[in-house]
Amino acid sequence: MVAGQGKAGWNYEIEPVFAVAVTDFNFGHLSPKLIRDVMLTDKDSGEVLTDKVHIFFCSLKEVPDKWEECRTEIEYILFLIKNMESMDSTSLAYKEGDSQRYSRQPAATG
Repeated sequence: MVAGQGKAGWNYEIEPVFAVAVTDFNFGHLSPKLIRDVMLTDKDSGEVLTDKVHIFFCSLKEVPDKWEECRTEIEYILFLIKNMESMDSTSLAYKEGDSQRYSRQPAATG
């Protein structure tokens, strides 16, 4: 990953790295949040070590319980992830939502 991004010597220009973790829990000691953007910091000083690494925690616990309660695109996407096991073509999310929008489409050719 890093090998092709730098030049000879120590002056590396590393591209940002983003990790997305979909969780079924909240961080108990923090207020509940749908999306939490976490960066690496020094524990003692609180200084940000780098702005090149982000971990996004998406909490399924904060996703609305009903499709019609979703208000943002990320809520709709996470609702589909959270409920995909129980959904079928009769589900409200499938019928009213743009189900094809989030499914894999073949690449356009020509």
